[in-house]
Amino acid sequence: MAAAVVIIVALAVSMVSVAFASTFPDVPAGHAYETAVNDLSSRGIISGYGNGYFGLNDQVKRAQFAKMIVGTLGITPNTSTATRFIDLGTPDSNGYPHIYVQTAYDHGITYGTNPPAQTKFDPWTYIRHDQVVSMIVRGANNDYPGSLATPPPGSTSLFAGVPEPHGSNLRIAEYNGLLDGLVGMGSGWSVTANATRGEVAQMLRNLLTKLTPTSTTTTTQAPTTYSFDADPDYLEGAQMFDEQEALDSIEFLASDELQGRLVGTPGNHEAGDCIAARFAKYGLQPAGVGGGYFQPFTSMVTLNVEQPVLTVTTPAVSGGADKSHTYVPHYEYVPRIAGYLGSGRAAGQVVWLGQCAPSDFDASLANQIVLCAPIAAPEQAQAVQKALQFGVGGLLIIREDDGPYARSAYGYGELIDMAAFRVSYAIAEDLLAGSPYTLDDLEQLATPTRLATTVDMGNAFERTERQARNVLGLLPGVDPLLRDEIVIVGAHYDHVGVDPEGTIYNGANDNASGVAVMLEIARLWQAQGYRPARSVLFAAWDAEEQGLYGSKHYVSKPIYPLDRTVAYLNLDMVGVGDQVFIYGDNNAMVDQLLISAEAFDITPHVEPQYLADDLPFHDAGIPTGCCIFDANSPNSYLHRPEDDPQIIQPSSLRTAGILAAHALFSVSVGR
Repeated sequence: MAAAVVIIVALAVSMVSVAFASTFPDVPAGHAYETAVNDLSSRGIISGYGNGYFGLNDQVKRAQFAKMIVGTLGITPNTSTATRFIDLGTPDSNGYPHIYVQTAYDHGITYGTNPPAQTKFDPWTYIRHDQVVSMIVRGANNDYPGSLATPPPGSTSLFAGVPEPHGSNLRIAEYNGLLDGLVGMGSGWSVTANATRGEVAQMLRNLLTKLTPTSTTTTTQAPTTYSFDADPDYLEGAQMFDEQEALDSIEFLASDELQGRLVGTPGNHEAGDCIAARFAKYGLQPAGVGGGYFQPFTSMVTLNVEQPVLTVTTPAVSGGADKSHTYVPHYEYVPRIAGYLGSGRAAGQVVWLGQCAPSDFDASLANQIVLCAPIAAPEQAQAVQKALQFGVGGLLIIREDDGPYARSAYGYGELIDMAAFRVSYAIAEDLLAGSPYTLDDLEQLATPTRLATTVDMGNAFERTERQARNVLGLLPGVDPLLRDEIVIVGAHYDHVGVDPEGTIYNGANDNASGVAVMLEIARLWQAQGYRPARSVLFAAWDAEEQGLYGSKHYVSKPIYPLDRTVAYLNLDMVGVGDQVFIYGDNNAMVDQLLISAEAFDITPHVEPQYLADDLPFHDAGIPTGCCIFDANSPNSYLHRPEDDPQIIQPSSLRTAGILAAHALFSVSVGR
């Protein structure tokens, strides 16, 4: 890479000191593209025809542009004509087009025209505007990390509606001035029109201007001088993980503007777009459907469409007034039962039914509010079925712990037509008001026992289908024997959205933190110039909270064959905590995580189970591990509105990032 920097610095001298004379008779003085054409011609990046003319309006073939962009970036082309592309024909005596097309592929500039196979390039077809722009942006991002800025959220753009795989690159190019000076640039400029030689010259000169210092005493930003040869075990390299970069990603993904990233909402869509743009910026190839970064699918989504209500009324004493108290959902009670989501409104007298055994239910409980002792999930299911059979108005089951409670994503559970809640001991005590009983007395009471209190309770759920998107970016492997093997690192980017009354669940730890660590690894590897032996797929899963829909969809319809997928690493809730947990049993991915942890004096707690997006990959027989901090810690604020960026601990991000970066590196180099 140092050679490329020398070339660009040399170009800077000519750019500030030479006035280019017109070289081609068909490029008149004062033409919009005159300076660009003559400049690039003087550098040997472009040339005219044998008759001395340039052909400003002639269209450019894809093979021609591959040679132009390699030259513009100062990349030394391959010496071998061996290539992965099967449609290049026979190379000429100088190795054209093979050496330039393969070099462009090796530097992540082009992906070919038939992803994910990436074996066809269509060298003799004309290249479009959007394809030119994407190759320019990828080349700059890969070989000169940080040279192009990402448009801030909310930026206006002529290309706001252009989809991937080229939309984000067009917006980056526009923001960085790479489209400046193009004739006809505006709302009518067609992104799918074929590019002319004059337009290509202008865009490439804009790129050179962006990469070139403004004076000969400055240096061009170039990739880090980090050396893999000097650090073969990647101990120093992994510690270059920048937790501040990860924090910056969390600040955006977990902002109120994204409204909790519930699948199918505008905030979720914006989060996915942001991740795709980052993948492009960090040089990852689109690995989704149709050549873009997205893998669309349909997810079921369950919404709590009305704010839950639970009000307990105690009858008046000595001629006074009745006393009522309304409780706060998720703080004092859980507005659902394990396995069931109940919709309905009921008001009635509270009836104590002990363990709520099936034989305890009868028609006398119709329209009443039944209170059950703490019972396990199977007994809860039996109680629900009997309550529905006999027309019970509402069901309350005592919890053995106090709130606040995690707010369910409501992705799991059968919809039923009866409100059913789990309540704290504090509420259970209030339900005994006006009765001559204490909580200690309950187990001794005959069933049913009618209490003095009445309850008004209600809830409403709605289940619907929504469109969801996984975001997939590939860092291709370079080892001919290993590059068809796939290592996947994944993290879900959806969360649980907004409550009916407006409370936002931003999900900073769950799981903006996992996505942020994954993005920082992609950025770090680009800055270090890392080219893995095996290909690495970066995956941001959607609809995890609703039932692992995103990861399940990928496993059922994989972009890359599962029998060539050698490992999966899941990142979930890695922003808060002191104790690292590794979920997974004895397999190669878990083994590598443990080796990496030992290398950095990290002592993880291993749980031989699979709970999140790691589960579908484990079930598919892929060596799988999940890195997570203690999700049950009260400081993690699992599914709580307090899960905002300010709770994130930079030290936790750094620990997870170093561990994950080292483990992924070790697996991807083929160890």
